[in-house]
Amino acid sequence: LLGLYEWLAALISGDLKPTTAGRGTAPGWVLWSVHGQEALLGLAGAAVLAVVVIIPWRRTGHLTFEGMTVLGWATLWAIQDPWVNYTQTVISYNSTAINLGCPQCHAPGWLSNDTLAEPIIWGLGCYVGPMYLLTLAAGRVMTRARRRRPGIGPLRLVGVACGFMALTGVLLEVLFSSTAIIGYGGADPWLSLFGDSYFKSPLWLGLLSGIAGGLIASIRYFGPDGGPTVVERGIEDVRAGGKARQGLRLLR
Repeated sequence: LLGLYEWLAALISGDLKPTTAGRGTAPGWVLWSVHGQEALLGLAGAAVLAVVVIIPWRRTGHLTFEGMTVLGWATLWAIQDPWVNYTQTVISYNSTAINLGCPQCHAPGWLSNDTLAEPIIWGLGCYVGPMYLLTLAAGRVMTRARRRRPGIGPLRLVGVACGFMALTGVLLEVLFSSTAIIGYGGADPWLSLFGDSYFKSPLWLGLLSGIAGGLIASIRYFGPDGGPTVVERGIEDVRAGGKARQGLRLLR
């Protein structure tokens, strides 16, 4: 509902249009970097959607758990991506990328600049492709941790997943900022890697994304085969048809 409100508000207000400020002023290597990343991440996202969501859906007639996980990551992009700017401008995007402005900037109570150029293909491809694949990798790391320490408890395994996702999140932020697709000009240099450079990356952002990604990986890891996960418990008691119950599972 929040995502629908943001995008409809942007459409009705006439703000659902490309932000082009600064476009055409970047060096040649930046153009190659931005459009190259759009192509790679767009293809990666399309491949994951086809292999994990569409093909199994057509084969089984319903969304699989893995398919719902992919769509969950897509929802995260559509709702939250630029929210670090909720009260003050921290992040900016390269306007060279294909964008429709910043629908999320229409969230209730938004205080900072609302002229962001959030990349559509790059952002959605990143969440659906690499972020989902990192969820799978986090599951493998948790399995390896359990093998090395058979007595490790569930909470510590969740911590392992969050730590892995936080570390990879920081590395990805450094990669993306150093290749000029995003910039954290408003981030505190003392709380960032490479704080005195144009590609500084805030450490706290990696921590927050690590918690979110680690919890998603944990839900997937601890979900029983063929049964409901911890957030779906009780779904079997809901009096609804198959499609309605599938929709409720996806929302949860």
